Amino acid sequence: MQQTFVCSRAGLRQDRGLTTETRKHESRNEARCECGAMCHVHIDNVSRHCWYVSQLDFDHDHELLDESYCAMIPSHRKLTKSDIMQNENFGKVGIRPPLMYAS
Repeated sequence: MQQTFVCSRAGLRQDRGLTTETRKHESRNEARCECGAMCHVHIDNVSRHCWYVSQLDFDHDHELLDESYCAMIPSHRKLTKSDIMQNENFGKVGIRPPLMYAS
């Protein structure tokens, strides 16, 4: 068994054959840049409990996001149980969602 973790900007957007004339909406900017950063891990065949890294490449082909903006990445947008409970309490007293999230 094995698992490969790649950069979120790895690869290229899938070509669907759309042109500027056949598109219904304006195309988005390309976010991918064929970044080669990756980590490849395997499970140890003998013990079946230990994972080991077989290949590791930290070289990104792009600038990394500033640490202060990491919470805005979709995969990092998670609410803790205490945040959820606080938002529920705000809702009970009539505070609207935009003000809940702003707090």
